[in-house]
Amino acid sequence: MQARHALATDPADAERCIAVAVRLLPQIDAAPASEPKAFAAPVMQRGGLAPWQVLRIKALVEARLAGRISSAEMAAAARLSPSHFSRAFRISFGDAPKAYVNRRRIARSKTMMLESGDSLAAIALACGLSDQAHFCRMFRRFEGMSPSVWRRLSGGASEAMETEADWPTAAVG
Repeated sequence: MQARHALATDPADAERCIAVAVRLLPQIDAAPASEPKAFAAPVMQRGGLAPWQVLRIKALVEARLAGRISSAEMAAAARLSPSHFSRAFRISFGDAPKAYVNRRRIARSKTMMLESGDSLAAIALACGLSDQAHFCRMFRRFEGMSPSVWRRLSGGASEAMETEADWPTAAVG
């Protein structure tokens, strides 16, 4: 709809909208049918963000999860003032922008812990957290346990987990 409106008023903006849609389509089609599609068009809620704004914010957050993302940047992407954006975001997502970003960081870290043998420090940095201690505090707040315990219980990346048998024995002298 945004591209259609822009076509009559601003052809350059219409081309940009179409380019974004073309980039998002393969991601939507590639998702398995058993999983909910991350970029499926959301339902418009009264007072919330428009569906195109929700999709744009989700794409922005996923693309920039490893770095800093401010509410002002998200508001600019949705073409709203920061105060109006924060209110509409909370209606659409059920959370504040910062809490949503943190929730997405924890979700990505869980995927990384299951799929890779990377250290928790490396995963923390890849998910946009300052260090392993920050990652552990945030993970415990969201999941109720430390990331290493969660990884062990989930059976993820068994090569990353060390047991006491893996530790070298010290010579007693």
